[in-house]
Amino acid sequence: MKKFIKNSIMVLVILLTMALPLTGCNQSGSIQDDLDEDLGGGLAGELAGGDISTENVWPEFMPEKVPELTEGTIVNTTGTRVGGMDNINVALESVSQVAFDAYIVEIEGSVFEYLTGSDSGGITVKTYVEGDNAISIQYAAKTGEMTISYSGN
Repeated sequence: MKKFIKNSIMVLVILLTMALPLTGCNQSGSIQDDLDEDLGGGLAGELAGGDISTENVWPEFMPEKVPELTEGTIVNTTGTRVGGMDNINVALESVSQVAFDAYIVEIEGSVFEYLTGSDSGGITVKTYVEGDNAISIQYAAKTGEMTISYSGN
């Protein structure tokens, strides 16, 4: 079972790593504007079967063990429950390298243990685990865009 979870986490990290550069390809310059335009308010939640928010706030449904990032601008949060596991994503813009580094220190000082990471082309990806729970952080230094993804109970 542990091998399955670790393999699942690795697949998630790879998919998110491939998707992260695409977040910088929007026309308006703002992820929030693109989401509002493309998904149209409450329609996004109905289509996804979960919670989606563009209200620029840390999601209430994020577990307390995941430290809140207070720097940058939250442009989107999503939360779904699949197979008994919560899957929560927080997308941010305008995150400085200093804020990213401080957040990594905070994660490493929490209950999470480092699992894997990569740094290529100005994009850093780090994954941490705590039992069956995982947090993955992707950061694009050139654009200041960051995604925090949590999967677990």
